[in-house]
Amino acid sequence: MRTSNITEPRPRVFVLNDTRRNYHHGSSRVMENLFAILSEYGALLTGTVANTCDWRSSQTAKDQIRRSDWVIINGEGTMHHGKKAIDRMLSIAEEFDVKCALVNSIWQSNTHAQAERLRRFRFVQVRDLRSQSELRDVGIDACYAPDLTFYRTSDSIRASLSPACIGITDSVYPDVTAKLLETCSSQNIRPWVYLPMTIPVTEHGDHKATKRLIRNWFSQRFKKMHPKTLQVTSPADYLGLLRSCDAVITGRFHALCFCIQCEIPFRCIQSNSHKIQSLLGDVGLDFGRFMIAPKDAADLLASGDTQWRFDESEIEKIRQFNRTATDRIKLSYQPIADEK
Repeated sequence: MRTSNITEPRPRVFVLNDTRRNYHHGSSRVMENLFAILSEYGALLTGTVANTCDWRSSQTAKDQIRRSDWVIINGEGTMHHGKKAIDRMLSIAEEFDVKCALVNSIWQSNTHAQAERLRRFRFVQVRDLRSQSELRDVGIDACYAPDLTFYRTSDSIRASLSPACIGITDSVYPDVTAKLLETCSSQNIRPWVYLPMTIPVTEHGDHKATKRLIRNWFSQRFKKMHPKTLQVTSPADYLGLLRSCDAVITGRFHALCFCIQCEIPFRCIQSNSHKIQSLLGDVGLDFGRFMIAPKDAADLLASGDTQWRFDESEIEKIRQFNRTATDRIKLSYQPIADEK
């Protein structure tokens, strides 16, 4: 792997779709790892725009982009089903004389016009093979590397709950979360705890005071309704909670990433795109065994440990995926470092 030489010009990089404003442990870990990779390659960060903001309305962002060699868009789970946000982000390649890269992205069921906009990009990297295949079908060559959460190992993070129990996470769909918690609450056979992926509202220091108070009121109300809720303030602490669990039921893609990385038995619920099924497929795991409906959670909680455990073939596939993930992710950013 090439190390940065301080006598060479450092690539100046602007990052679009900074998802730390999601206040979500998966997105926080993604951005931590993206910045770590760019730093290791000697890149100079000129600025970022949050996923909640429109770069077109920020003169500061435009000035930072003009001073950059690259604009890197963190695709994450945004690029699917023809969302309007896709056009907003991809249009940046039409507005500035700057090299553009889409990284760590899904690509699913987008429009022909959006694919044409993506052709202007110098570099495209997707986080699942199904997205790579969909882009190949429209003549766009994309590099594949696993999601950025896999870049940093979690071996040093220890369990933080005792005794162990089953962890239940939220879903991108609030009604699915509610159904899952209702189903789990209907059984008293096995202890479980609710571990939402979101960071506690009181940690959202950049929110306006009124909005923060409203969100905090809803958060406290939710905790009264669901007293088994545990929230922590960092991805490392969240991984500590997951490591305490005998198994996890999740409707969140990044919770699944963490479970695979830490070899925690899991079951998954459908999300808003193919991202969960695609990750299972890339690892080599069987959809039928690991995908469930929310209504099945109670029966699963009542089942014995043997139903949850990975078999020898599954654990070897998971370990092989984890062994290659870090190098594969870092090497995929080499073109950005090479082409200043």
